[in-house]
Amino acid sequence: MKAVEIEVKVDSNLERLLKEEDLDFDLKITQDDPGPKCFSLEAIDGTFHQISGCYPLSNLLQCLAYAHQDHLETLTITQNDLYLNPVDQISKQIRTRYWKALTRTLDEKGIVELLEDSKKKKEQIKRIYVPSEDKDSFTQLQSVSKHHPYLHLEIIKLPKARTKDLYETLEKAPGLLSLKIDKNGRFAHPFVVPGGRFNELYGWDSYFIVLGLLEDGKIDLACSIFENLAYEVEYYGSVLNANRSYYLSRSNPPLLSSMACEILLRLPQDQEINRWAQRAIRTLILEYQLVWNHPSRKTSSGLNRYFGGYLKEPSEVEAGHFDAVYRSHALIHGCTLEDFREKYLKGEIKDESLDDYFMHDRAMRESGHDTTNRLVNCCADLNTVDLNSLLYKYERDISRLIECYCEGSFVDDEGNSQTTKKWQELAQLRSSLMHKLMWNEKNSLFYDYDYAKGKKTTYQSATSFYPLFAGLASENQARCLVEASLLRFEMQGGIVSTTEKSRGIVTAGNPQRQWDFPIGWAPHQILIWKGLLEYGYPSVARRLVYRWLYMLTTEAKNYNGVLLEKYDVVHSTHKISAEYGNEGMHLGLYPEGGFGWTNASYQVGLSYLSNQEREALRNLTPPEVLF
Repeated sequence: MKAVEIEVKVDSNLERLLKEEDLDFDLKITQDDPGPKCFSLEAIDGTFHQISGCYPLSNLLQCLAYAHQDHLETLTITQNDLYLNPVDQISKQIRTRYWKALTRTLDEKGIVELLEDSKKKKEQIKRIYVPSEDKDSFTQLQSVSKHHPYLHLEIIKLPKARTKDLYETLEKAPGLLSLKIDKNGRFAHPFVVPGGRFNELYGWDSYFIVLGLLEDGKIDLACSIFENLAYEVEYYGSVLNANRSYYLSRSNPPLLSSMACEILLRLPQDQEINRWAQRAIRTLILEYQLVWNHPSRKTSSGLNRYFGGYLKEPSEVEAGHFDAVYRSHALIHGCTLEDFREKYLKGEIKDESLDDYFMHDRAMRESGHDTTNRLVNCCADLNTVDLNSLLYKYERDISRLIECYCEGSFVDDEGNSQTTKKWQELAQLRSSLMHKLMWNEKNSLFYDYDYAKGKKTTYQSATSFYPLFAGLASENQARCLVEASLLRFEMQGGIVSTTEKSRGIVTAGNPQRQWDFPIGWAPHQILIWKGLLEYGYPSVARRLVYRWLYMLTTEAKNYNGVLLEKYDVVHSTHKISAEYGNEGMHLGLYPEGGFGWTNASYQVGLSYLSNQEREALRNLTPPEVLF
């Protein structure tokens, strides 16, 4: 491209570019397209400019597609638009486009976009459930419904009492759960959705998203997300898996205290920060008491478990997901799969072992690791390393926050004294139990504890490193984890979810699941990076960061800027065949929003690299050359 910038017609160039270069008809230009990778871009003055190479052409496609979406007839294309270094391009897109594309508001302006739920069958009637105590939000949302009758929107009061019958009703009549709206009814607090089929506010996703937002200077949006999660705690009794009615019975990994601490580090140090911190502390204590101190999640070992309720099949899963499970039980009852499933869900057939299976399945979904063979058909019997590490950090965070912002003690809304010492003691007790029940000196790993059987499990998972993030591991344990165990999980593209040995050979009875080898996820990467930095292993952390970002950058460069939910870190590819596919993969034309926690991992990861390492990444120097 000879000129520094040229003005082009949008639609004619877009149509011709797709015709000549998108030869697999997936609305993307990638290295898999067999086209010539050389395109003559026509300017409005009739001149042509040759654009060559997969990466510049994919950038051109995105520029034209964005302009087409914005109904622009012409567009000025610059060299920077097409040839900006992939690292700078990805980071810029996340900062300027992706967060905005994933931001939602539950108000008159944003409600249409939120009502769509690709996980459920389309219904003409749309529903929003509002806590009966939140009269202002109910009135405001009723007004929206009346102003827009074409939405066929029902605003339904949610009773305060949470019963099994209510949960079952909400699964059969799905809808949104309302979030925080100011008392004047004019401002709904925005939040960020993960992307793909996940078009609602998710619990643990939000922690990682907030890290990315803070890195990009979007403090107000990060605070707004916290306010919405605090609303969930106040009105729904927990940080929800997500704010759809079928998620009401389960929570998500306890990362709200970590989110509050990260936000407090970025807020201006003025009088308002004390008020914000004290409100946050009250929310954290309330969630801890309502969720993690609840009898359903406390166990005889003294540690905690995930628990998603006693309901049956989760309604958000894709059709056919449980067919193999139903088939085996249908044979026992002498039914066809379809007949058995229908009668079982109606309660006409009783099957206690299947009830237990779904109890464990819902607990696994509360853990966020849905699904992994580590937790299938056993999750509710486990004190997992991940949950108890996060609760240890939760207890320590509350202790520190009370010390810092409440002078060591205060009286909560129930009249109970909350002190730094009390929460320190809770953390110390949990630490002692975890060291006793979970640490395996011989294998240099923390293992989940099966409290029902009274012994450690043997499944090796990346969650074994959560004690580093939580600050729970001793210095010796940290050294053992890094020197003896990390290489079991460190792959070409970063940290893998489990070891291949633990996953075992993939068969019909042991299927490939998305939270098992060879797949890696942004949450595991970020928590392990932070843990390594906490324990004084910055060079190891940066090596892992570099592996992950090198993979993300290479895949985005070769595949139309794609940033997805998860990756095969063994083979360094986004092309995955496991359970639900890979969210964000099939959008076409441009990666609308990327994926929340993957976006965050890119921005956070870049901040951890040295200048030399960032420059090496910009030159796509392979990890094995640098390290």
